Amino acid sequence: MMQNLNSTERAVPLGFVGLGGYAGGMCRMLLDQKPVGGPHLDLKAVYEPNLTPHGELVERLQSRGIKIMPSYEALLNEPITGVWLPIPIPLHRPFTEQALAAGKHVLCEKPAAGTIDDVDAMIAAEAATGRGVVIGFQDIYDHRMIELKRKLLDGVIGSINRVTVVGTWPRSTEYYSRNDWAGHVRRGDSWVLDSPVNNAMAHFVNLAAFLIGPSIDASITPVGIEAELYRAYPISNYDTASLRVGCEAGIELNVLMTHACRTYPNPIITFYGSDGECRMENFKAYEIKTGDKVISHELSRQVRDEMTGKIARWMLGEPAHDPVATLQTARVHTLIVNGASDAAAVVTIPSSEYEEFEVKNGRQRAIPDVEAAFDRCAASGKMLHESGEFSWTQPGGKCDLRGYHHFRGDKIGHIAGK
Repeated sequence: MMQNLNSTERAVPLGFVGLGGYAGGMCRMLLDQKPVGGPHLDLKAVYEPNLTPHGELVERLQSRGIKIMPSYEALLNEPITGVWLPIPIPLHRPFTEQALAAGKHVLCEKPAAGTIDDVDAMIAAEAATGRGVVIGFQDIYDHRMIELKRKLLDGVIGSINRVTVVGTWPRSTEYYSRNDWAGHVRRGDSWVLDSPVNNAMAHFVNLAAFLIGPSIDASITPVGIEAELYRAYPISNYDTASLRVGCEAGIELNVLMTHACRTYPNPIITFYGSDGECRMENFKAYEIKTGDKVISHELSRQVRDEMTGKIARWMLGEPAHDPVATLQTARVHTLIVNGASDAAAVVTIPSSEYEEFEVKNGRQRAIPDVEAAFDRCAASGKMLHESGEFSWTQPGGKCDLRGYHHFRGDKIGHIAGK
């Protein structure tokens, strides 16, 4: 049960963990926010294990009277309602469980965790403590995205039978060297499974599964997956994926993603229905086609502001008019990620089959014409090996996702090329 606080207390006292990278950006966003009425997250205390690189931000926090805490335990002992955890994937479960046990609500960054085992443990901790957890899949909090889901539920394009998610986001060697878990399957004893599907473009997979869910606050239920996983970069996990996810109600979800590419077109989600289709580009806009009719809609550009406001109301226990990104909906994304790695081993792409070149932030690898190949696969509903586009592709493996509660990891290999 959510704690029902006095909703007249419009500022929700918040703790925050981390000041580097993405966490630093979110911390600055909280400092710069200008509440215009209604509940808002009020930053009160921050924990960062290594303050040395963040002198300017620490000084700014202290000038605002925000406490810098010596430990996570000390942060949780502060009179805060909730804690925001924009932290590395392996820390999601332990930090969330610790916060829940301390009586705090949690906003945890995406993905929910590395494995389905961890997500289920977090769900159990949530139920046991009576505190709640939401995940930072920010576009679930966009009211216009919820409006789109209502249209899909109302049958604006008829019965949906297939959804495609296509994403080509170039990344360089700097991206994979920025921390000790990027591109890795493990960090120490913890599963990370870092990949385009589980990190940079996780939002698109999660959003597609949510938008075709059977009710306004639920995601679709996957029942099986076929996966092809490849790597051009010298990493232990994959940088390129072709997935076919079978879902309830006979809906098929096709996912094509890579970091080994040259160009940066907007990731595209396309919904195919019995009476039309809906195409969304990079969360910026969507277009609905039914017969000869085409209707375009812009999406919100203030997603973070809307997200923090909704989470503040959620932490206060106020009635929600729109859904939030719960552990239960985020679990579907983790189920797809785990199922893919339990279905197929990662195949190393021969060096003769990709290009490598200098960029301003390191070296970049790119599969020639992969962007166009992905588009053709999406249009035809084919997996990468079925298309015959590349000589190095091979049939993927399959995994039954019905009753799936444990990530085996028995197909995880060693470093690329070994």
